[in-house]
Amino acid sequence: MPFKVILILCGQEMFGSGLVVHLVIPGFVRTNITVAGLRGDGSQNGKMQNALAEGMDPWTRARGILEGPEKGKEEFVVGGTKRYTIGLNRFFPGLMKKLIRSNPLQRIKKLQRIFFRGQKRQ
Repeated sequence: MPFKVILILCGQEMFGSGLVVHLVIPGFVRTNITVAGLRGDGSQNGKMQNALAEGMDPWTRARGILEGPEKGKEEFVVGGTKRYTIGLNRFFPGLMKKLIRSNPLQRIKKLQRIFFRGQKRQ
């Protein structure tokens, strides 16, 4: 069962109990997770994935995450210029899987140029 469905069902189960379940879609966050990650042979990767290197810093993202519940939102996307990828993933999940598996930032930037020409970005 997809993770999002589990969270939605959990939120519905807990409705009225005082516990609220929030679904946060953080996008790319600049962390060292891929630097510390291991390769197939057990050696450390030692390199940050390009998508993460261009992501938002963790403290800025954390502040954005705290704002969602304060505004009464149960599901929310936290900032960044790649927000539109959430919509693409909802409507074209197969396309997004292919994009993310092979150099995601180059492909996402290409889509951004194609679909969002002239639009002001956040």
